[in-house]
Amino acid sequence: MDLFEELSKFGGKQIAVHVGARSFSDLTLSSLAESLSLSVGTNVQLPCLSADPPYAVRLVSVNGQKDSRLVGFEDSDTLFVHAGHEIFLKVTKSLELKFDLGVIGKNAFDALSTIRLELSDLKFQIQASDEQLVCAPGEAALNPQLVRRDDFQNVMGRHDLDCTEVARVEGMLLSGGIETVVRNCMAARQTVDLTKLFPGIIFQGRIKFGISSDQKQLFVTGDGGAARRPESHCECADVGDGIGPLKPGELKRKGSNSGQAEDIMPVDETKTPIGGIKLRGPSSVKADTVLKGKKRSRGEGNNGLFMPVDMARGLVEGPFPGVRIDLKDDGFIGWKAAAFLDVSHFGFNAEPDEGRFFVTLKFRVEIHGSIHIDLGKLGKIPVATFSAEQDGPGANSVKIGFHAALRAGELLLKPVLERISFGEFDVSMTLGTLVGTPFGTKGAVIGFILDRILSQLVAWQIPVKLERQLKTYMARPMFPIMDAYYSAQVEGLQEIAGYKGNVEMLYALYTGHTDNGFLFSSGTDG
Repeated sequence: MDLFEELSKFGGKQIAVHVGARSFSDLTLSSLAESLSLSVGTNVQLPCLSADPPYAVRLVSVNGQKDSRLVGFEDSDTLFVHAGHEIFLKVTKSLELKFDLGVIGKNAFDALSTIRLELSDLKFQIQASDEQLVCAPGEAALNPQLVRRDDFQNVMGRHDLDCTEVARVEGMLLSGGIETVVRNCMAARQTVDLTKLFPGIIFQGRIKFGISSDQKQLFVTGDGGAARRPESHCECADVGDGIGPLKPGELKRKGSNSGQAEDIMPVDETKTPIGGIKLRGPSSVKADTVLKGKKRSRGEGNNGLFMPVDMARGLVEGPFPGVRIDLKDDGFIGWKAAAFLDVSHFGFNAEPDEGRFFVTLKFRVEIHGSIHIDLGKLGKIPVATFSAEQDGPGANSVKIGFHAALRAGELLLKPVLERISFGEFDVSMTLGTLVGTPFGTKGAVIGFILDRILSQLVAWQIPVKLERQLKTYMARPMFPIMDAYYSAQVEGLQEIAGYKGNVEMLYALYTGHTDNGFLFSSGTDG
């Protein structure tokens, strides 16, 4: 069973995260290894003794390594293990530390005995809150053995040392002195900040742990699951190049392509078709290189987040805000018009293997209005009512894709407007009376409706309002899944040649299955 299958089984219908042993081992073992490496060849005078010359102990080598190079641990050297109800990070690699006990003479360190200390069964308990994973100070089995050097007696004679006193110093080191030095190197507490690694989520209830079958990954969720952190969001402007501005619509007069409306009888009580309206789609969306090429790749990083399909649906599902636009003119020739946009269909399609999911919205737009003449004390004379309507509840459709993407070291869901299409409006009019009005002919009324009223709604108001609502809707699911830069830091990737904090080397990684969900992570290669 691979990592995705195990983590999705662990999380079920809830968000779950995994943190790799590499993250913990870099934090915990690097401090131990660095402390040991810096100590190689350094004489430490024993402060409790006033002998002359003074006694000292010196770390000679670690696993036979005699210079100050960093003591290396490989990824395969660490595993997560259960011990009752507790979880430990266990180091499978043993360390052999070689110390020399001697005296500091006039010219140099003069060794008397060699102490070999085997450091095995090294482990760090993992303690957790809903905000941090803490590696407690390390525990280990220590087995010291002392062997006197061949020239022991000669060194004793050169420095006029007392044999009983030397034996006492050796016994002090064997009974705990050397162990104290080594345990001090393991005393640092290291933390992985979950609120920084996964800033967009919050664990609910008590922390729940699991371990992958290969023991290389620690699974974490709350016993009440995990949810999106309420305060985590992105502003509408963050949609950025995911949507281009919508183009203005266009008007079509019925029965003529020349722009001249057909003049009919001055008075007609029937509802008469007078033209049509065609909305057009957005201008071309700028190619988002974050979603293409080497920056997005299938794979699994050291740290990652499992998002169930139901949660992905929940991020985008819900009422699309209704759109209403009201325009009016209270002059001598008065008019008012209202446009209504109503979403009637929500479609959701998950493609976890491609690190994305799609939303399809279908909606219908209606426009209704009227014209009158204001004759002051004589009252208002109704001239006409008009409407622009579309066939069916889903005459228009919008398809939006949400992709795993990187932005400035942050892994998030990136919305992109994939497609938009509009059905035509049929515009019709019911004429009241032209008596006493400046219109004179029905054709003049038709021209006024199309050119003066609907052109404002179609060419400006509807596209602008719809674009704004789409950006708001698209921005709603945008939240930081992971701080990829922090993940790289705790993973120790800053040690990779050429990385040095360069977020451009990070990739958005993804995998998943339609029946379960998505696994989002990051790394330096796909």
